[in-house]
Amino acid sequence: MCPGAGMKKKIIILLLSALFPGSGIVFSQASIRGVVSDKASSEALPGVYVLYGKGKGTVTGQAGEYSIAADTGSVTLLFQLIGYKSEERKIHLSKGETVTADIAMELLYVPAPTDGYR
Repeated sequence: MCPGAGMKKKIIILLLSALFPGSGIVFSQASIRGVVSDKASSEALPGVYVLYGKGKGTVTGQAGEYSIAADTGSVTLLFQLIGYKSEERKIHLSKGETVTADIAMELLYVPAPTDGYR
């Protein structure tokens, strides 16, 4: 092995992480997963936006499931779906840890019209 091989490897990793910042090649050291459901019915909610950090996030699948790779430390997740109250959850992640964060979202109250107009 040549003397500069270790340095070359570090440079390649840094270049790859700069080219693909969302891929988590270097810095994603923990993960969060869970299921988002309706608070009243316990039914899974597909299509919920799960947002964190600046411009990062995912959308829940058909069974309401999501999975995120994140940096260690404190992470705030924001769950949003039209017709539901937004939910926020703060999570602390340690290196190599997988945290399960299941969320039950509450339907927004929409009053029925009482003045005869529909």
